[in-house]
Amino acid sequence: MKLVKSLIAALVLSLALPSNAVAAPIKAGGVCQPAVKQIKSGGKTFVCKKSGTKYRWQIKSSKPATPINPVNPIVPANKLAIYTGGAGSGGEKSVELPNSITPSPSTANLKLWVHHPANSRQALVTPGVWLRKTGEEWRWQPGNNSDGTIYISITTGSYALDTVEPNGNSRDFGRRTYSLVVDNTGKVSFTGLLPNSVGFFTVTLIDRTITSAPFTPTSACQLRDGNGNPGMNVGFPKSTDRLTSKGVVRALILPIDFTALPGVGNPADVFYQMATDMNNYFKAISNNLVSFDFKTLATWHRANFDPATFKLGTWNAGDPGGYYSAALASADSVVDYSQFDVVYVLSPQEIPWSLIAYGPAFPSRFTTNDGAVKNGTISGADAYQQNGTKAWQWMAHETGHLFGIYDLYTIEPNANVYGDWDIMSNNWGNLLELNSWNRYIQGWLTDDQVKCFTTAQLATPVEVTINPLNQRNNDVKSAVVKLSETQVIVMEVRRNGGYDQVAATNQGLLVYKVDLTVQSIKGGYQTQRRPGSSHPQFHDAPLRPGDKIKVGNVQIEVVSSGATGDVVRISN
Repeated sequence: MKLVKSLIAALVLSLALPSNAVAAPIKAGGVCQPAVKQIKSGGKTFVCKKSGTKYRWQIKSSKPATPINPVNPIVPANKLAIYTGGAGSGGEKSVELPNSITPSPSTANLKLWVHHPANSRQALVTPGVWLRKTGEEWRWQPGNNSDGTIYISITTGSYALDTVEPNGNSRDFGRRTYSLVVDNTGKVSFTGLLPNSVGFFTVTLIDRTITSAPFTPTSACQLRDGNGNPGMNVGFPKSTDRLTSKGVVRALILPIDFTALPGVGNPADVFYQMATDMNNYFKAISNNLVSFDFKTLATWHRANFDPATFKLGTWNAGDPGGYYSAALASADSVVDYSQFDVVYVLSPQEIPWSLIAYGPAFPSRFTTNDGAVKNGTISGADAYQQNGTKAWQWMAHETGHLFGIYDLYTIEPNANVYGDWDIMSNNWGNLLELNSWNRYIQGWLTDDQVKCFTTAQLATPVEVTINPLNQRNNDVKSAVVKLSETQVIVMEVRRNGGYDQVAATNQGLLVYKVDLTVQSIKGGYQTQRRPGSSHPQFHDAPLRPGDKIKVGNVQIEVVSSGATGDVVRISN
């Protein structure tokens, strides 16, 4: 039968050619007879296939055909980048005890030795340590004043431990926090620290004698910070532990869920808008000097603890630091924290207020197996108000703290003296531009953009044109009068636009005094009212053309207002 089919095919082909012709080479697209399924010609194999109403030769390929792209391809949804770096180092080993120390034959399961931060062979004889079991209060544990050793018997659970300055010397030393866990057998494990050969964990303090390069002011208005907080600042210079003000911030979103509250959706989708809008905010506020490179985990990380343990169901209550530390430890086996400048521990958006009501920022150090995490925050139900549409505003406010910026709202018994004029005062409001002084201390405004005057320079009135704060350019954005080594008067023009929604009758020159000795939420920023201003949140405080006020001996008057800003006359 096969022989008959071959003969028929040969006959059909021969009938297609003149008797005296030589068979022409086969060409792709040429007409063929369906009886001839396949033929070789010119070193290629052709197959006869129907195309439309005719049969035509097609080159047989050994490779699969390349799919044709659709005319309207589906564009994937915007997503955050996924972290794929894996776990980090696993922790450092405690140093060995000096030969001068003979360990006590103690049955305590936690054995500590405190050493000098600059010399791991030198004992630092502290009075003891503070220890806090999760869900309980801090308790004092005295040490051996003779050799720096401390012996403590502790039960199963997770703990925070704070080392304490010797002789109360907080000038040269800072307390350092450690996290530890005791298992059911009584074995103690530290986060980021392994025991030495005789079972001791060697802990230390922060060395404050190591200073960064000396700060040299470039303007008379660059006043030194004076409120004693080494981690945050309302003056100059900026704390070195805080997020960089210039460049790219490496940010990790750690999406954490719980057995009783599984996360919904893909974290790369869920947190995309929050992170993107916050990044856009700081890019605009900094005049493109800083941005964030976000990564998140591919899936929700299931916590190995019960969040209810930390009693965070009431605003400003419970142990948020313990929760943050536990979350970092829970994911330490899958994340190398040394790859990031900030870690956001974000819970599912469905988190109930009764479980985690609020999410503060942590401008402080937390120990992990990969070193210290110096900047972070947690989210609670407050972050997802209004169906999460303003979640970026919560994130931007907390991130402001990680740049080192104080809260500008006050709580009783301190009176409200600033109002809503900054995202650090009311991140749920409509006046979200970061004020000019906060931008100045971050380096987001230059000396050329902040006109500085001493009171002596104002004996003869001066005039300065101040460009609206929400216009993104390099024009003059602020005028500052130095009153003393600890106080300044700041002037800036606030108008509708950018991140400010300002009523037409409330646009004008915002004037406020800053006291660099006052701590966060204590009222260090004080808005000065225009004549007739009475709004409880100072919405109507900005000066309009013709308004004149005195702040101490300094007189401030708005001469005129135009598209490029307000002309302000200042005198003493």
